[in-house]
Amino acid sequence: FGMHLHPGSPSYIMTDGAISDDNTGITESGNGIPDIIDEARNEVDFWLRLRDGDGYSHGLNNPDSSNVLYQAGPTAIAAWANAANAAMLADALRIAGLTSLMNDYRDQAVTAYNYANALAEPLLDEGLDHLDDGFMRGRDLKMMAAAFLYNVTGDQAYENVVNSESVCSSTPSTL
Repeated sequence: FGMHLHPGSPSYIMTDGAISDDNTGITESGNGIPDIIDEARNEVDFWLRLRDGDGYSHGLNNPDSSNVLYQAGPTAIAAWANAANAAMLADALRIAGLTSLMNDYRDQAVTAYNYANALAEPLLDEGLDHLDDGFMRGRDLKMMAAAFLYNVTGDQAYENVVNSESVCSSTPSTL
């Protein structure tokens, strides 16, 4: 498996909560949470459960001939991706008015963000080629997490990160 961002949270956010059906026939239908958010939660929770100590893992390998799975070691990129996923989900939950769940995922996002940010090498210019069929750097994930954390916390420090980490500082900027 490879780390990726679940499309449910951004879809819910971009429609400002218009995709709010809680009766699509999934197991979680009828629980008072829009099903698209339930699906995003399943994905976010899976990656959060792959924690390795304080760190975050990229995932699992395919089973070997003895049906053994191995978990990848923790990296800053995986922590940034977990921070972004959980922060996006928290913002979707904010729009849905589900404050308790929003707070839970906000806290998970802050934990992952702080972990990655405190690493000696936060891998801001490293990335994953296969992440959602494109290349995303640690810096992109950090800025994404910060943007959504700003939405759910109002903490100006997160908004400042988006500006300070951007490599687009003039016209034209070379990426």
